[in-house]
Amino acid sequence: MKKKIQKIVFIFVWFITASASATPSFSVYDLMVELAERPIGIETLEPHFSWKIYAQERNFKQSAYRICVADSPVKLENGDPNVWDSGKVLSDNSIFNPFKGKKLCSSTTYYWKVKVWNDKGEESVWSRANTFTTGLLNENDWGTSSWISMEADQLKIKGIHYQDKDALPASKTGMYKMPQFRKEFQVKKNIQKAFVYISGLGHFDLFLNGSKVGDHFLDAGWTLYDKEVFYVSFDVTDLLQKEDNVLGVMLGNGFYNMPQERYFKLLVSYGSPKLKLILKITIAVR
Repeated sequence: MKKKIQKIVFIFVWFITASASATPSFSVYDLMVELAERPIGIETLEPHFSWKIYAQERNFKQSAYRICVADSPVKLENGDPNVWDSGKVLSDNSIFNPFKGKKLCSSTTYYWKVKVWNDKGEESVWSRANTFTTGLLNENDWGTSSWISMEADQLKIKGIHYQDKDALPASKTGMYKMPQFRKEFQVKKNIQKAFVYISGLGHFDLFLNGSKVGDHFLDAGWTLYDKEVFYVSFDVTDLLQKEDNVLGVMLGNGFYNMPQERYFKLLVSYGSPKLKLILKITIAVR
């Protein structure tokens, strides 16, 4: 009886050991694109992928990786990486690996995963899927949208960083009341995804159905406004509702338009505060 029990215990221990040895001792986590987790508004056609590796063994070394990218989570899960399959790439690099797949489309969410090999030729399981979303990659993606501001209020004041020949002297700086914009609209169909792309000069706060969009402060960042301006991308899928919606924007001066009562040394105005915004909604297809 005692020998029989010992044999059963031995078989049980052997089964546990064999099962454990079949499971990789390392895995991939913290997937990032352009050094951001699930970024929205990627503007490069060649984004870079990074990840971290958890390994139980000491002195672990990655010897290869494989990245798969698809335009839907179902395709990625079913082994159909229709945007890019890197294949097995011999490399110990886990940071900033470049995308080499099909041309990316504007305002599109992509799904990706990665697996790695160690220097013994053992491979990990696939990581959990992660996402990245492109921004507006072409100028014509803004469509027919245009800048809006207070009517007949486009004064420009030249300064050390801005020497437009048509600008007015600093003594004529505008004392603008901050514009507020409000737009009511309806969505009749089921929503799959929705993104807002907005540039508010000098700064903006965006609201959708009474909720502030994003946790940013003083968007968008300062630039030399006569040369370039920034826009910001937001995923607003969870804030939109079927039927009635209200979108609101508050603008502020920032360094885009500085009244003469504020910064005497940096006094400059590129015009009155203004706004450019588009909302892109993808309808769910059943």
